[in-house]
Amino acid sequence: MSIQSGKVCRGLRSTAKQGGVTLVELMIAMAISLFMIGAVLYVVFETQVSYRTNDHMGRVQESGRIGAEIITHDVRMAGFFGCLPPESQVVIKAFPPPNGQRTLAGLAMRGFVLPDATASLLAGGQGVAASSVFVFRSGGPNPVGLAADLGSAGAPLVLTGNPDGIQPGDLVAITDCEAADIFRASAVAGTVIQHGGGVNTTALLSKQYGMGARVMRIREEAYYVGNTGRVQTDGSPVFSLYRVRVTTNGAGDLITAGIPADEIVENITDMRAVFGVDSDADRQIDAYLQAAAIGTQWGQVRAFRTDLLAESEDSASREPKPFTYDGEVLPASKRLRQSFELVTAMRNLLN
Repeated sequence: MSIQSGKVCRGLRSTAKQGGVTLVELMIAMAISLFMIGAVLYVVFETQVSYRTNDHMGRVQESGRIGAEIITHDVRMAGFFGCLPPESQVVIKAFPPPNGQRTLAGLAMRGFVLPDATASLLAGGQGVAASSVFVFRSGGPNPVGLAADLGSAGAPLVLTGNPDGIQPGDLVAITDCEAADIFRASAVAGTVIQHGGGVNTTALLSKQYGMGARVMRIREEAYYVGNTGRVQTDGSPVFSLYRVRVTTNGAGDLITAGIPADEIVENITDMRAVFGVDSDADRQIDAYLQAAAIGTQWGQVRAFRTDLLAESEDSASREPKPFTYDGEVLPASKRLRQSFELVTAMRNLLN
C-alpha cells in the first residue's frame, strides 16, 4: 500500500508541474494588451483633439455671430432720427456739415480704411492695418423735452434732462415733427445746451420751438478692430471688435469723445467694409464701393457690406493651413479662422 501511495503522490507532483503558460504565450498576451491600450489611448487623444477643435470652432462662430448681429442692428438704425419731418423741412446747421452733406441721408454713414488719419485717430492708434473703420449716425435712444418754450430762435435749450450725456461738439436734433434743426452743441452746462456760431452756420434756429418739441443727441459711433493689449498663451496679441463714441473738433474733424471704447467681442482680427451706392435713386444698389471711392456720394449710400474675420484663441489644427480672406491669401496658421460676410440695407433711407 505504501508503494502504491508513493506512486500516486509522484503522479500528482508530475501533473502539477505541467500548469502555467509558456514565455511565447506571455509575450503574445502582452503584445495584445499593449495594442489594446494603444488603441484606447488613441481614441482618448482623438476625442480630446476633436473636443478642442469643436470648442474653438464654436467660439469662433460665436464671436463672428455676435459681432455681425450688433453691427447689423446699428447699421439698420443708421439714418433714423425720430419723428423728423420731410427732408425739405430739416435744417442742418452744423458747420462743417457731417460728411460734407446737408441731407439726412448724407449724415447716416461714413467709412475709412486704415492707415487713414481719421481712422487711426478713432481707433486710438490700435487699429489693424488695412482694416475698415466706419461711423454711423442715428437718433439717440432717450429724446427729452424742453423745460420751457424758447424765448427766441437764438435762446439756449433748457432740457428736462440730459440722459444721453450731450457734450460740446455732439450733433443734436430738435424737432416738433413739423420742422427740425440739426446743430452742434457749442457749450453744455448740465441740461442747458447752447447752439452758437463757430460750430454752426448760425446761432439762430429755424423757429422758436415750444415745450412740445423733442431734443435728442444724434449717436455718432465708430466701429473698428483693434489690439486689446492682451496676449494669447503663445504671446501673440489679442484683437477685438470695438465701438467708440465720436464727436468733432472745432474744424469739424471726427475725434473720439473722451469716453473709453466698448470692447464688443474678442478674437475678431480684421474687418473689411464696402458701401452700396444708389446713384440714380431707383432704390437699387448700383455698385459697392470702397470708402475712398465714395467721394461726395455718401448721401447715396443705401447698403453696407462687411466681412469680419474671426480666429481661435489657440492652435486647433495639426498642420498650419492658409486662409483666403477678402481675396487675400493669409499666412498659414494652426489657428481656426472663419469669415462672416453680412449685407445690411439701411432701411431708414429706403422709404
